[in-house]
Amino acid sequence: MSLRRILNSRIGAIARRVPFLIVISMPAYGCRTNHTHPVNQEFRTESWSEDGLAGRRITTEHFDFFSTILDSEFERNVPPLMESAYLAYANLAPPAHAPSRPMPVFLFHTRTEWNIYARAHYPVRYETYARIHVGGFSEGDTAVIYYFGRNTTLAALLHEGWHQYVASCLASEPPAWLNEGLACYFESGEARTNNGLVFPERSTLRVNGLRLAIYNKRMLTLREVLSINAGDVLLQNDSSLTKSYYGQVWALVAFLREGLGGRYRADFQTLLTDLSTDAYHVRESATRLSEGEASTTSPAVAAFEQYFHASVDAMDSQYQEFLRTLTTSP
Repeated sequence: MSLRRILNSRIGAIARRVPFLIVISMPAYGCRTNHTHPVNQEFRTESWSEDGLAGRRITTEHFDFFSTILDSEFERNVPPLMESAYLAYANLAPPAHAPSRPMPVFLFHTRTEWNIYARAHYPVRYETYARIHVGGFSEGDTAVIYYFGRNTTLAALLHEGWHQYVASCLASEPPAWLNEGLACYFESGEARTNNGLVFPERSTLRVNGLRLAIYNKRMLTLREVLSINAGDVLLQNDSSLTKSYYGQVWALVAFLREGLGGRYRADFQTLLTDLSTDAYHVRESATRLSEGEASTTSPAVAAFEQYFHASVDAMDSQYQEFLRTLTTSP
């Protein structure tokens, strides 16, 4: 299916109800920016069983882990690492409020256990979730992930943890491109011996996805990146499109933070700050009203143009040049 048909098609209720998915195969590394966050190490541990599955429940200040994994060292390190991640999320986009409860994370040792839980608790969307090959998904404040090696599992936890933070702590839901772009940024986190995290500025995984998309001639325009979401992409069952989308939303965040000598950095920070209140939601709603029902411009595109004081089509050439630089540099 062509991208134009994707954008013009009517995706069903499943796509709109499954916005936060991740398909990853390895951790992402690159130039490091030090964002190490020490955290409170006080956790509560108890036995847990549900749906014929049994393991341990580990409760921290912000997360509630339900784990069956057999890698005990990794399991011990996950809670402090995710508390460190929470501080990193909050540093980037300050919370409007604390989570109403510790955010549940179901971490299963096998794909079979993951399937059992997902089928029992998400029957309407299970067919869509079953298409995920590696990683996991989140709905609202809950993440459901299965173990696939330490690095990949940590990347999935960090990616979905951002989505949990958005659902639990922010007043305005970010547009899809920003939500997924920041999740891809956070998934690159590397653990340190003090259970802190360092987040690289460059993601090898996502850059390689961009290179593949260029080779396959599947690159999206900036307008297209802003107009679709992960649910739309996943339902196409097209791995090339999936890699292009995730790579390009990650690269868009990088472009707005550092491209053109930081030209858009201040506006990007304003957008992040507005997520802590209803300011982004108000602005997006206002653009929807001002554009009118007959407009073919999506609210996300219109809001983007307001925040960055330029037309999307004019910025596209800058963005595409940034992508070329990313994919040609060593």
